[in-house]
Amino acid sequence: MSRFFQSVSAKRTESQGGPSVEEQHLRQWGLAGIHLRPYQMEGVNWLTHCYETWHGCILGDEMGLGKTCQAISLLVVLSGKLNKRPFLILCPLSVLNNWKQELERFSPSLSLVTYSGNKEERTELQQDFKSNHDFHILLTTYEVCLRDTAFLKRFSWACLVVDEAHRLKNQDSLLHKVLFEFTTDFNLLLTGTPIQNSLQELYALLAFIEPATFPKELVEEFVRYYHGIEKESKVAKELHSLLQPFLLRRVKADVAAELPKKEEVVLYHGMSALQRKFYKAVLMKDLDAFENESGKKAKLQNVLVQLRKCVAHPYLFNGKKAVQDHSCWCCCRGSWFAVLVTGIQPGPSKKRRKLSPEELAARQRKRQEAAAERARLREEKKQKKAEAEHQKNADSSEEETERDLESGMGADLEYADPDLSSIKYVIGDVTHPSAGEEDAIIVHCVDDSGRWGRGGLFTALGKRSDHPRKIYELAGKMKDLTLGGTLLFPIDDKESRNKGHDLLALIVAQHRDRSNNLSGINLPALERGLKKIYLAAKDRDASVHLPRIGYSTKGFNWYGTERLIRKYLTTKGIPTFVYYFPRKKASSSQASTSASSLQP
Repeated sequence: MSRFFQSVSAKRTESQGGPSVEEQHLRQWGLAGIHLRPYQMEGVNWLTHCYETWHGCILGDEMGLGKTCQAISLLVVLSGKLNKRPFLILCPLSVLNNWKQELERFSPSLSLVTYSGNKEERTELQQDFKSNHDFHILLTTYEVCLRDTAFLKRFSWACLVVDEAHRLKNQDSLLHKVLFEFTTDFNLLLTGTPIQNSLQELYALLAFIEPATFPKELVEEFVRYYHGIEKESKVAKELHSLLQPFLLRRVKADVAAELPKKEEVVLYHGMSALQRKFYKAVLMKDLDAFENESGKKAKLQNVLVQLRKCVAHPYLFNGKKAVQDHSCWCCCRGSWFAVLVTGIQPGPSKKRRKLSPEELAARQRKRQEAAAERARLREEKKQKKAEAEHQKNADSSEEETERDLESGMGADLEYADPDLSSIKYVIGDVTHPSAGEEDAIIVHCVDDSGRWGRGGLFTALGKRSDHPRKIYELAGKMKDLTLGGTLLFPIDDKESRNKGHDLLALIVAQHRDRSNNLSGINLPALERGLKKIYLAAKDRDASVHLPRIGYSTKGFNWYGTERLIRKYLTTKGIPTFVYYFPRKKASSSQASTSASSLQP
């Protein structure tokens, strides 16, 4: 048990509250223009009890439950029953007028002074205070309080009310330090979020309303003792008991169950002709459309704000006056709102039907399929764009090559045999190349995932050796697989040739995303890979053996691939073979001639 809990328990046994306050008593003391609900009367009695037992408190009701009217009722009790004054109310500037209106409406018997304005106006008010101290409530803002601290500290306040008290959740803030020096009999904090996720912030509020029980220097001890409230139920129960005398928190679901649930109705409507004109002018940055009668043009610095202005009200632009037709349209919006409000009848709201686990799974599956389809369409769009650019570059490169050959610049080719300057198409297995005594480079396209596939060339290469799979997976683990990259290494032959060596070139030409969706053959990546293969074949005097790349890929541009092969291999004298794998229905005679050459 903490020292805080022991101190509060001792005071709780000593303090006894007075008789409860009824609403008729509040009427006699000056409350008017409002009928308090039962839970609000409970709040007023709780606040009165806190005052009579001489400790501050935090009213943390949910927004909309009437914290303001409960605080005003307390001031009426203190003035009418106990004859106490003056009272200081601090609030943000945004709600200053709201406080003023409600104080004048609900407590007309209490004299109110609104302490605000510029420095000269506040100086005049200070002069009036010197000659007249007969007031009940002084209403001001945080900022004015910080500016005129010396003046406000002269008074002995019977009650200090701080609205939006989360401004005091930091003990080191200037407002917390300044108000801590004020002379007050009772501190009341109003906040809709008294407890969130920080024990330091909670202790700052407790130290402000009850500094004797919660000294500022013991904040670390408080946090250290109650930090395990989520894991230990005993500590959490003790903390709840500790806060009970100081904090009152109610929510709408508990005290206002008769209120219907909020319903939102979204009504879409098109823009008027004037709105469309301004909307288009903003997007086109046409300043002439916003010229007013004096010839000045509007400044469109923040495009998003200007577009919102077009939609919300086009007459906010300088120099634009409402037209009869557009005014009628704006009035129609009000009539639509009236129809919607009258159409919403109080009563039990419709309950949404709960979906079964099968229906939820079906919806989730449809969403995943739709997401995969969108990703596939995006990938196809990128692929078509890349192919179009590549086609354009390939055509220009072919023209340059033809011009070079005509001008004699192609005379440095190492292979002069014209028969070797074209692709040889053969029927057979590319993993067992039809090569002579020279080295043979077998080309295979892979993706950048680092996962060795199944079937097709993956299985055929695995039958020859486990070496390709190990090197490819190792490169994937080392993050070395990038589009256009090429892995070139000799095959650890299980079926080696008597003369010459077989090498394997893996071109990373496909991308696999996190959803396991595989893209098509990326032609720019394939082009970079063929460049590297040309250099390797040139150094080794090797021939290049390729499958029909992208044969099973839907919509793949094989003719663009052929142009790349001619450009980087055959036209430069590299013997190049493209293999057509024999179909199952092929006859035995066709299988025996699988290595025969075919003219393109």
